[in-house]
Amino acid sequence: MRTTVTTALSTADHQAVVGAAVAAGACAHCARLVVALVVGVATARADADDDPFLTEREREVLVLLEQGLTAVQIGRRLAITPATVRKHLEHLYAKLGVHDRLSAATHARRQGLLADDPVVTAVTAH
Repeated sequence: MRTTVTTALSTADHQAVVGAAVAAGACAHCARLVVALVVGVATARADADDDPFLTEREREVLVLLEQGLTAVQIGRRLAITPATVRKHLEHLYAKLGVHDRLSAATHARRQGLLADDPVVTAVTAH
């Protein structure tokens, strides 16, 4: 069954994938779920490849972070919760390889991540 599902999941025809998995002994619901998950993961990976570094929202948070705003202030500015801001900061820190706000802002400025960025202009204009 692994061969059938693995081979089938590499095809573009989702109906054929489900049919092959069911023929191999999987229930139709499980086969559809696996197809949906694989397609979702492939789509997420493709989207990540379009912008391999910082997302637009992460850049917005970084700009406001560099201006010295707190998570609450950034959240108000971007209409998101402070918890969401902290999650964006967590992702930023990991991507930049830093552990705190000052290091993130310093690293971003040194690497030119904020220079001439249209997001910077849009966020600072508020």
